[in-house]
Amino acid sequence: MKRAHPTSHAAPGTAALNAGDEQLRRSQERYEELVNSIDGVVWELNVDDFSFVYVSPQAERLLGYPLAEWFETPNAWVKYLHEEDRDWAIQFCVSETEAKRDHRFEYRMVAADGSIRWLQDIVNVVIEDGRAVKLRGVMVDITERKRAEAERERASAEASRFFNLTLDLFCVVGFDGYHKRVNPAFEQTLGYTEQELLSRPVREFIHPDDRGASAAALARAAETEPGTPFVNRYLDRAGNTHWIEWVGRSVPEERLVYGAGRDITVRRRYAEEQAALRRLATLVAAGSTPEMVFEAVVSEAAAMLDTIHVVLLRYEQDRRARVLAASTVSGGPTAGMRIALDGESVTSRVLATGRTARMDGYGAARGAIAEYVRGLSGADTVSIGAPIVVDGNLWGVLLADWSGATPASADAEQNLRRFTELVGMAIANAQSRSELAASRERLMIAGDEARHRIQRNLHDGAQQRLVSLGLELREARAMVPESDPLSSRLDRMAAILDEASTELQDISRGLHPALLTRGGLRSALGALVDRVGVSVQLSVEVPVELPEPLEVAVYYMVSEALTNIAKHARASTVEVTVTVANGEVALVVRDDGVGGADPAGGSGLTGLRDRAETIGGVLEVTSPHGGGTVLSARLPIDRSRTGPDEWLRGSADSEPDVAAGI
Repeated sequence: MKRAHPTSHAAPGTAALNAGDEQLRRSQERYEELVNSIDGVVWELNVDDFSFVYVSPQAERLLGYPLAEWFETPNAWVKYLHEEDRDWAIQFCVSETEAKRDHRFEYRMVAADGSIRWLQDIVNVVIEDGRAVKLRGVMVDITERKRAEAERERASAEASRFFNLTLDLFCVVGFDGYHKRVNPAFEQTLGYTEQELLSRPVREFIHPDDRGASAAALARAAETEPGTPFVNRYLDRAGNTHWIEWVGRSVPEERLVYGAGRDITVRRRYAEEQAALRRLATLVAAGSTPEMVFEAVVSEAAAMLDTIHVVLLRYEQDRRARVLAASTVSGGPTAGMRIALDGESVTSRVLATGRTARMDGYGAARGAIAEYVRGLSGADTVSIGAPIVVDGNLWGVLLADWSGATPASADAEQNLRRFTELVGMAIANAQSRSELAASRERLMIAGDEARHRIQRNLHDGAQQRLVSLGLELREARAMVPESDPLSSRLDRMAAILDEASTELQDISRGLHPALLTRGGLRSALGALVDRVGVSVQLSVEVPVELPEPLEVAVYYMVSEALTNIAKHARASTVEVTVTVANGEVALVVRDDGVGGADPAGGSGLTGLRDRAETIGGVLEVTSPHGGGTVLSARLPIDRSRTGPDEWLRGSADSEPDVAAGI
């Protein structure tokens, strides 16, 4: 072994001494072999001056300094220490030695080539006569371990930064149903502190209706890797609902599930709103009745807001409002109710301000409406009303009520306002459709009146003059002898004049059937079928007097249908039936001809369909090839009930009722 001060030994000159030296030498060699086999630097030094008395050869391989330097350089260990570790490492070693405690510590040393090596030093303090005299230890190279630890720390730091900075919800959930870790986004989304999230079962933060499905999803995640994605609802501190889309990965050996969630509430709400808008727009575009449109409005709102009930009201004159639709609730408001807006109510506040209004309870509210609400759903009822604005004008209010047991969420007002925007758009579209239909009806009526006026002018003017001219011509003819060549010319002129009068009469009848005005629908249709030239079975069962525009529409539909039959159908028999039932005129024209009539082919059938739709009716044509043709129409009689814009207008008739929550 190499020591700081090696000495030579002289032989004592006896065989026994030589044998002992040989045995000592062999023992020392075995000791050196053992020390050299250790993957580390074995060392020994004096405590007094920190000078090494032994350093194993691995020191030169590990740090690159010749062994002689360890013995010859004063305070070699201190010199080789990394400058950032020097002070604390010396202080630690000195204090532990003075305390006579074995110790271990990790520090950096600078190798001969300038590289940095991490060492773990395991130190034994040698005590003699109660004082520390030597230190013996093993320096183990842990550089690679430290590098791996640094890499793990770096990766962990990056993961932590991502964990803390991402807007998505990250969490670790134990198989016991508790959060083990949550990221800041989790806290920010739900409004709970980390301590609250970790100390309470996960199920307490989940919407009651989703707890069963969420528990099943967590169980599946614990059994499979990765877990199946799923969506559930969380409740934040304010009671608002958040739709979260989750994906999880289970680590069974740790009894943990790692989850990543994304708040899709806005996306889902937007999709629901767009779906609601499409459904409402489809109803309006299809010409649905007002009742259907309003029922759809309150149904969509009730589904989105989770309320006791939803009411749609139209403001009328003299501070009154009419209930147009209401979601189902026992004893609640029904369509058609009218109310006087006296006392305290959400509907009155919206009318006064044009803005969203809210009442958190009716305990101290005055008036008949407040008393009614207290009796219906309790004094703790919360009502929110949002104005419905159409073309910049306050049109009505959409109102929702919540009970104290199921309070309104913090974003209920915003959601209700968002929905009334959709309602306003639907109503504006309906008004545009109504105005277009009214314009078409006015044009049709104006055209009919113009034709009627022309027909009267022809009948009372030109046609009468032709008749008078014909009479005078015949009188003149009677004065001319048969032998006179002028007689034949006068006969031809009289015949031409008769033909012109007949043609003018046909034109006049085509413009407007005078018989329709004088004798009614039955007589006009009877005269019409007599001129067709085809066998027609006519049945007119109309026990009530019909409005003139409706009679004109029926007449022209029959006239056009019979004209088409005569020109194209090659029919042998025709049936024309006109009846009245359920407030509608039902017209059916049926023939046994060749069929194949196409309303889209540019024929007069297209005009008939337009006429039917203009007065609020429908017309259908069934005409299979070789199977004849059936034209059927249903036309409303009472346009005051089914007019295109009646439901959009307010009215001032009838006395008000009291309705709930308004």
